[in-house]
Amino acid sequence: MARKKGGGGSDFDPQGYLVTFGDLVTLLLTFFVMLLSMKQPEVLKFSQFFSSFGEGTAGTMSVARLSRGQQVQAMLKKAQRKRPERDITEDQRLAQDLGLPALAEDPILGVFLQPGLSIRRDRRGAVITLANDLAFAPGSATLSPKATSVLDRVAELLRGTTVPVSIEGHTDNLPPRPGGPYRDNWALSLDRAEAVLNYLVTRGKLNPKRFRVGALGDSRPLASNATAAGRARNRRTEIVLLTKD
Repeated sequence: MARKKGGGGSDFDPQGYLVTFGDLVTLLLTFFVMLLSMKQPEVLKFSQFFSSFGEGTAGTMSVARLSRGQQVQAMLKKAQRKRPERDITEDQRLAQDLGLPALAEDPILGVFLQPGLSIRRDRRGAVITLANDLAFAPGSATLSPKATSVLDRVAELLRGTTVPVSIEGHTDNLPPRPGGPYRDNWALSLDRAEAVLNYLVTRGKLNPKRFRVGALGDSRPLASNATAAGRARNRRTEIVLLTKD
């Protein structure tokens, strides 16, 4: 545009914007160069972050193959996941199932276990097994002195819970001796289960409404009855804490 004559006007340069545009392009170029230079360190940072979750090298290698958006999403998912609980012993896990908070903190459930007494899990809950060879004389349903001291420990354990309990008598497959008080193993296993129940209720001061009794004879063996060791294992009275549905 021609300069106005006579005063005061200013020149207008139609290409003046190129200076600002050039500055903008330079800044954009600098920005993208910076992003490119940061690409590999960022992958390394993501890899180090993932390795803190214990995934090992396989998880680290897989990060490099992800896009930046996928990396961020994976990082967020990892951060939101609950960290695994510290390892606990089987005794502690059983104590938790039984509702024993004090025992759940310290592995002292074994204090309640003596020779002839063991504890395990099954689909019903926790099963305390009392060996009949410790608890009863052959062909008898009268508790031995050793059995009463063991049952005192069991009663102490049961007082810390409110779960229902099933007491179940078991025998091996050998029939009771002829002329004895029991006609078959069903009757013997029932009397032994009732003897344990009566002790826990009367001496252990436990609520009888929590209990039920079962006679299973030789119908639920834990081991083969072909050997003496197997038969000894099958002769038992089980105190089942019904923690499962």
